[in-house]
Amino acid sequence: GRHAPEFVFKKGTHEFSYDLLSLGEKQVFSVPLNLFVRKEKLQDAIIYIDELDLHLNTALQYALLEEIVERWIPETSQLWTASHSLGFIRYASQSDHAVIFDFDALDFDLPQALTPVPKESNEVLQVAVPKEYLGALFAGKRLIYCEGNDVSYFNSVGLKDTIFANGGNKFQLFARARDAQIAALMDRDCLTLEEIAECRTRLPLLRILPLYSIENFLFHPDNLAEVLGDNFDREAYIAALRAQKNLVYDHLNFGIGKARDGYPKARDLTKEERLKFEGRGREVSPLLRSDSFDDFYPLFPMKDCAKQVPQRQNLSRQKLAHTQWFSGQMTTLLAGIPLGQGS
Repeated sequence: GRHAPEFVFKKGTHEFSYDLLSLGEKQVFSVPLNLFVRKEKLQDAIIYIDELDLHLNTALQYALLEEIVERWIPETSQLWTASHSLGFIRYASQSDHAVIFDFDALDFDLPQALTPVPKESNEVLQVAVPKEYLGALFAGKRLIYCEGNDVSYFNSVGLKDTIFANGGNKFQLFARARDAQIAALMDRDCLTLEEIAECRTRLPLLRILPLYSIENFLFHPDNLAEVLGDNFDREAYIAALRAQKNLVYDHLNFGIGKARDGYPKARDLTKEERLKFEGRGREVSPLLRSDSFDDFYPLFPMKDCAKQVPQRQNLSRQKLAHTQWFSGQMTTLLAGIPLGQGS
């Protein structure tokens, strides 16, 4: 007759049967195996697995969910799992392939309409970690507030002892750094390097990106070269960006004044300071017009432009935020902000 297959696992030099594995180890093996053997039946399906994180430590929770979502279920299917796992929450808040729905404190005797929790929200952490413990969790860390849409990408970098949180818009970030002495990070937009340096001198806990926005880092040729390797044609990419910039230059040039007026300090300028500020704004146009990459790229809004350039296609921003190049750029930018700021 037929015999059931026997699975043997090795730890170091020792071999173990499946029956001797821990519950967590069995789960890490059996869940992907079941998804694999049922692959054809799971096309165009929603797969429900309750408490998938049971018996797993936090690091394995993240790795298992990432493995299943990105490699083991069909592209036309979805995985739904109920969880209080910090590892699952961390993956869902950082990945382009996952969202979080918060079912807490809802009256299900009434109709409910749910939308995904914003990825930049830190409140969802309270599902896994009680609120009274969050302060202790952040103790000894640099808590840096940034513009809301960028939180998950900055946190993806994994900078040592550094946590990014949603600080609202530029005006709110500026107020945190100026009035509350809290570390904050904002986009450059169309500021000059001189203005960035002056701001750093007056507000030591405020950092302004040296490039237009985070997208200028993620899609920088140095960053793409690390991700794409030998498949990346740097010169062709820069030429494509230059061509796209020249196509929309008139539109971008017209918007420089509006972009600069979005800088929070612009509202507080005296008449004399305003004239100086406007004068410096005229320095931006020739840099943006220039065909030199080092001139135009720091002021070219990559979050809005050049989206159809071939080298940008099918690249996950989360993956682009995990590079050593991007990590090095952020480490340099945030140097000097001590631990404990913003906590």
